[in-house]
Amino acid sequence: MTSAEAAFLQLDHRGESSLRRHFARERAYYEWGRSGLRFPLVEALFDWLERRWPEREGEPVLCWGDARPANILWRDFQAAAVLDWEKAALVPREFDVGYLIFFHEYFRHIAARMAARDAMPGFLRRDEVAAAYEHLTGTQLHDIDWYIAYALLQQSLVEIRISQRRILFGEWTGSADTNDYLYGRQLIEALLAGKAPSETNE
Repeated sequence: MTSAEAAFLQLDHRGESSLRRHFARERAYYEWGRSGLRFPLVEALFDWLERRWPEREGEPVLCWGDARPANILWRDFQAAAVLDWEKAALVPREFDVGYLIFFHEYFRHIAARMAARDAMPGFLRRDEVAAAYEHLTGTQLHDIDWYIAYALLQQSLVEIRISQRRILFGEWTGSADTNDYLYGRQLIEALLAGKAPSETNE
């Protein structure tokens, strides 16, 4: 991919690195999406990520932005197509890896909330995914737990909008505690309490 072809993937936000610009975009999305409300857990998660910013940011590469099995079309157990590229960006490769690990844990969390059977608890485990990626690419990953937490932040911002939509369409009456808008509230609380991002669902 040439520089001209990748130009549209450059984020138009202030920041000295691709990851900083992406982070600034998420802050802007929060400010727009909160519709005048405040979400203390989300703001605390922004602060948590800022305090633990990766010391070593990897080079920006093309990242999918929504890396999860549900966005893949499969044929005979082989990937035939990859969907949902609207969040693609040039960011460190750990972005997609952390996102992939997070989302399986997130869906396990949702299943537990619905009193459903734990969905494939041994699937897409942090250490195994990271080791497989490093083996296949020959590239060492850094600060993967930070990127898992960053995926939690991104999903939390989506949940704010989903919950507002549910209220608009009469599917939910809302709550005086805006943190109840977050399906992943307990994951954020566990993270802020000191649990590692890859352990918040244990």
